[in-house]
Amino acid sequence: VALKAGQTVESMNNKLYISRPGVHVIETDGNLSFQFIQAFKAGTFLKAYKNYMFSANDENETQARLYWSALKTPATWPASNFIDINPQDGYPITGLWNDGTDLVIFKQKRIYKLSGDIFDPANPTYTVSEIPAPENATFVFIKTLRQFENTFIAFAQTGLYAYNGNGFPRLPFSIKDQITWDSITAISNPRTAMSGGEGVVYKGRYW
Repeated sequence: VALKAGQTVESMNNKLYISRPGVHVIETDGNLSFQFIQAFKAGTFLKAYKNYMFSANDENETQARLYWSALKTPATWPASNFIDINPQDGYPITGLWNDGTDLVIFKQKRIYKLSGDIFDPANPTYTVSEIPAPENATFVFIKTLRQFENTFIAFAQTGLYAYNGNGFPRLPFSIKDQITWDSITAISNPRTAMSGGEGVVYKGRYW
């Protein structure tokens, strides 16, 4: 099994789950044992949060829909376990991030957070709220989101932004002039953006 651009990997219960968006998810225990999980929602983005597996941006469904598995059971996906994240704004989900407290949900021009512990659609105890973000920010490079010192930093098409838990302000400097923007301004498909940029923290610096 070879990883390709646009595939994501997430772990739970000592197993890895590899998503091929819109097609299938592969489960492996790391010992050359692989199987397809037919019930798994094969979204572009996977993220474990509060002992549930979350999946978003399934190309066969609405791209604003967030799905989740049964508790501690990534191979089981109840049909009612989903929520549409403000589909009226017209933006697809472009990434998921577990910040240790909330599940942060990125859309191209909006950011939301899912908070709670039990995700039962029949008795919802979770909430979805919008995180303030600059109107001109376009968040499509989810792989650039990294924890750096006491915050999370992400690269957008208009610069670097720092997440403080309540907002996502732009950092007070610009790197726009150092980048050839013609090559990335056309990126609007989240699956393409998955391979369009990546960030890493190394020796006290964000790269």
